[in-house]
Amino acid sequence: MTLCMPWRFSFKLLMIVLPFAIVIGTLFDIALKLGDANPPRWVVSQQQAHPDLIYMPPWTRADQFHYKFTATHHLRPDVLLIGSSRVYHWRPDLMFDTPTIGYNASIPSAEPLEVLQFLEGLAERDSLPDVLILPIDELFYNDTGTFVRSNRVEQVIPTMRYGYDYAFGGFRAIARNYLSQPSQVYDFYQSYTFDRWLGYTAQTYQQGYRADGSFYFSNLHNLQVDLTRHHQGLIANNEGIFQYGNAVFSPSMDATEAILTLADENDVTVIGLFLPYHASNYEQMMSSGNYEYIPMVREEIRLLFAEDDVPLFDYSLPEIVSGADDEMYDYLHGGEVLGLRVYHHLVLDAYEILSPYSDVTRLATLIDRATDNFYLLD
Repeated sequence: MTLCMPWRFSFKLLMIVLPFAIVIGTLFDIALKLGDANPPRWVVSQQQAHPDLIYMPPWTRADQFHYKFTATHHLRPDVLLIGSSRVYHWRPDLMFDTPTIGYNASIPSAEPLEVLQFLEGLAERDSLPDVLILPIDELFYNDTGTFVRSNRVEQVIPTMRYGYDYAFGGFRAIARNYLSQPSQVYDFYQSYTFDRWLGYTAQTYQQGYRADGSFYFSNLHNLQVDLTRHHQGLIANNEGIFQYGNAVFSPSMDATEAILTLADENDVTVIGLFLPYHASNYEQMMSSGNYEYIPMVREEIRLLFAEDDVPLFDYSLPEIVSGADDEMYDYLHGGEVLGLRVYHHLVLDAYEILSPYSDVTRLATLIDRATDNFYLLD
């Protein structure tokens, strides 16, 4: 008995579609197992259930914004730290007596307007913290700098509102990678085991975000020479984050003022601070005459914070917090040890605000136990 025409057509169509469905299904399975096709809310829940998971969002800076925003909204921490990569290594799991009470929402190259819109998004969802630790990074207030500018915000902020586009972006990247070398599919299933690395980038480079939002590099010592040399080149060539300048970028100052206003309107206590620079390089920068905007930014920030009666502390040099240049792995970034030193001093300086969350004796013990210039002992 022969098949009727409709069934014959459906069977042929199935034979055509089935191989594509198998390929797509396999790639989605790989992307899910790797973590790159997992919606951010799912990732956050996974990390809370398995705090040792290290996750790196797929491929773009916008993905990192969306992940951090989703985590902050979902976790609703009492204390929120938000800034640039200069506070990457501040670890709320060690900073606070109750590890889950705080979150590090730092994002690479986060300029003030992006921080403002991040916080506005939280305010719309009734997810603002009780306490906001707000590092002031003067390099994002350079009027002649082109490394960061507010037009990037338009590329980032809409992603805070999308849903599964985030997951599809991760799938697309994984599919492109595996289709270019199909043998990887066999290798993947032969060797796959669930481990602490979530995301292709995290697994490949062994770096990414912890459950508390802090960033983990597997070996900062290996990065130190190259990153320091990179910063030296930027300074010598008037490039990137180290572009010269002699005036303040007013949109960044306006955004900072708006952050303080938003916090005041929502009963959020703000603590501001200036972050450590590599001391010997900082002295050269300031004596060169190429960075006249930095003291101008500091003065405007001081006046702004004083006007709003917001505490502001200056930890511009490692020695202020009993640290040293060798606790920084380039000219701008300190490791976990220096980060905790700064926070320890911040608790001492803003004791009434932060002592309910952090015992200073415990923090000092953690610092004293450190046997490495960069890494703390868990």
